[in-house]
Amino acid sequence: MKYKKAEIMAYAVNGDVVRLPSVPFHFSPGGRSLHRGADITGGIVQRAGWLGLQTVGFEGWQSIHSIELSYPDGTDCNHLFEVNRHFDAPVQDGDWLWFPAMPLVATIYKE
Repeated sequence: MKYKKAEIMAYAVNGDVVRLPSVPFHFSPGGRSLHRGADITGGIVQRAGWLGLQTVGFEGWQSIHSIELSYPDGTDCNHLFEVNRHFDAPVQDGDWLWFPAMPLVATIYKE
């Protein structure tokens, strides 16, 4: 399977920023479920998906809190993901790093 490639900016908890050029990636969105409250109100809950990066483990990859993807040819906008770390994730599987992640939507502030 052929994957898209992007420039990765990974932001660690300690303030370090790791830049990885031309990395194949894959994002699988999380599922949605209906939540009903005790007062009969409800809403849809979006679960975290999985963001895979085909790269070797780098120093501090387990402490990444957000990942930014941008395409080198400028054909698409940047994508920002919040990493939802917990005791058994992110994980390394062969030459892939897998992060539980949710896409974030950012807008430009205008007065």
